[in-house]
Amino acid sequence: METEKNPWPPVYRAVRQEKGSKDCVACVAAMALGLTLEEAKSQMQAYVLPDGSQYYKMLELFKILGAYGVIVGAYFIPDNPDGDRIVEDAHLTCDSPIQGRAHILCVKSKTQTIADHMVFYDGKSVLDPQEERPQSISNYRILEIYPLTYFIDKGFDD
Repeated sequence: METEKNPWPPVYRAVRQEKGSKDCVACVAAMALGLTLEEAKSQMQAYVLPDGSQYYKMLELFKILGAYGVIVGAYFIPDNPDGDRIVEDAHLTCDSPIQGRAHILCVKSKTQTIADHMVFYDGKSVLDPQEERPQSISNYRILEIYPLTYFIDKGFDD
């Protein structure tokens, strides 16, 4: 593929996970890299749970992002196991603005009480693999924040 047809960083688009699947990490990788879900999953190692379902670990997310030249930062919201709500124009305690920059967010799951969920923030709204439309960031209880830096012009001309 040519870079002109596939801009870098990519134009972000929502990637949906199948209902009942545990593919949110693979979906977030696909959103961050401009890949299809199938392309992302083929480049990540799946882990199998006792019930036979598959999921993807954060390590696999970091590996695929690194392979495409995306640097992942991290900051956590301390002392709140239920997560924090962030309003659209908020700044975090480390004085890093979240608005206008791509981030991967670990949030409290809306559907499972014991699991966390991964979503992609494109700098304006949340692209949630479980939602039909972009969401407001204030709808989520945020546990961990991973800012993305698109460092190397790589990934689409291989």
